[in-house]
Amino acid sequence: MGIWRKGVVWVALGWVIPGQALADDSPWRVHYGREAALTGVFVAGSLAFSTLEVDTTTRWKHELIPWDESVRGRHSAGASARSDMLAALTVAAPVMAVVGDGMNESAAHRGMIYAESLSVTLLLQSAAKYLVQRPRPYVYSSELRGRDSDDKDSHLSFFSGHSAMVFTAAVAGSFLFGVQSHDEVSRATLWGAELTMASATANLRVRAGKHYFSDVIVGSVVGAAVGASLPRLYLDNVNSYRPSEVEVGAMVGGVVVGTASAWLIPVPQDVSMDCAGMYWMPMGLPTGLGWSVVGIF
Repeated sequence: MGIWRKGVVWVALGWVIPGQALADDSPWRVHYGREAALTGVFVAGSLAFSTLEVDTTTRWKHELIPWDESVRGRHSAGASARSDMLAALTVAAPVMAVVGDGMNESAAHRGMIYAESLSVTLLLQSAAKYLVQRPRPYVYSSELRGRDSDDKDSHLSFFSGHSAMVFTAAVAGSFLFGVQSHDEVSRATLWGAELTMASATANLRVRAGKHYFSDVIVGSVVGAAVGASLPRLYLDNVNSYRPSEVEVGAMVGGVVVGTASAWLIPVPQDVSMDCAGMYWMPMGLPTGLGWSVVGIF
């Protein structure tokens, strides 16, 4: 969960730093001081929950749904690393899509809303993890191969933070882009790509032994709900944008493709995959400033 607290939310805040004078052409009702304060409160709340004690000696006799039982003992470092990479790309893509059109008042406003959406999800998943303290699937493995089943993170399975964050990013980011894009193909492409990566990320968390099916289902629903609802609160005309049939088709297709690919991609169960650091770097674009993810995967 630390990857979100230390990087993603603050990178999203970097979206709102303009590279040129801002034009007053935004349909969003945003007050910088208020939104920054709210985002800070949500992140601080998440940090407060992380100070709670975690009992790492507990083991559940039964899981939440029958399907969860089949996940017990699963672990794959390769699947975990792939899910981390996809999660970073899912959060970064909407930022690059909006900022790629150039910095203006609307882009800055959307950056604030995006950061606030992620911070709300961060708080919700932190609260659930530290209050429920569910052992992760790999805790039940007799062959951990270097994994420590007694560390704090080993009992923070419910619900999936990765799933919640990527679905918030996918839904909120695509909506924020779609409101002011007149290109249906571009809107559908972003919806499809985002939900493909988000769905793949969620399912890879199960393959990695980091979460149960119920963890990622709940996390995905919570994340999508935040992403679909919070940006609408700031839009002057809530009926100004509704995804077209083409966009809805791209959404459904993205979920199907992402889910299927996560289970079809060969990932050895117990083979480590080096992921030597992922870094956010500014990337110059013809019309503004974007972000890129670099590292060794």
